[in-house]
Amino acid sequence: MKTNWLLCGTLAFVLSLLFSPFALAAKNWALKFDAGKDTGDTGTKVTADHSKSLNLDAQITIEAWVFPTALEAAGGRSMITGKADTWMHAVFNEASTYQGAVNAAQWGWEGSGKLGINKWVHVATSFNGRAYNLYINGKRKDTVQDPGAINTSLSDVYVGWLPQWNEAFSGIIDEVRISAIGRYPAGDFEVPDTEFESDGETVLLYHFNEGEGKATEDSSLFGNTGFIDGARWVESTAPVMVDRTDDKLSTTWGRIKKTY
Repeated sequence: MKTNWLLCGTLAFVLSLLFSPFALAAKNWALKFDAGKDTGDTGTKVTADHSKSLNLDAQITIEAWVFPTALEAAGGRSMITGKADTWMHAVFNEASTYQGAVNAAQWGWEGSGKLGINKWVHVATSFNGRAYNLYINGKRKDTVQDPGAINTSLSDVYVGWLPQWNEAFSGIIDEVRISAIGRYPAGDFEVPDTEFESDGETVLLYHFNEGEGKATEDSSLFGNTGFIDGARWVESTAPVMVDRTDDKLSTTWGRIKKTY
């Protein structure tokens, strides 16, 4: 009887905390990268080991929220996400333009849309097997004809750095998603104002919500864990709404049951 009363009391206390205004305002985290720490051999980055799920050969969309603070990469581009010799997107430093590259019929950087610094921007490169479209904040800036299959590689996937070309990112990156489909049509679209969702076409999704540690969970079904090297946890101010109350409640309740 005493144990039951103690359990009920503990549960009531936990619920009061979870549903307080402070609990509902869950923190949103992101990772900060620094191109100044790129030595050619090491840099601030997140690495996802090569896997079959990341070797997309038909269609792909790569997207993220980014907050560049400087354009200073030694290789001339500030890498957002890339898989060497296969696909990638970045900021071309000299012109401050958002660019993408998909290794299908042709292989080269393309993109003319201007992207500033010290502000949050949603960027996406979406390839449907015939062409890829580049978007800044949901506005289509470029269409690049590139018909055919994507050439695959055994390279790892990097966020914030591409070691082969010494292309590193300075600033904050949040909400990285890779999809096995040309997710956006050849027109403008409504920019997501919530965290990206994982669906049947998602092969990698990093919310960067851990706030600590040397790894970040892949919220897709494929378990492409990201290993963090040098990048720093910071509280995100990206314009996306976050509500993880349900996750927090289930986790806490699981701990209570385990305790008793």
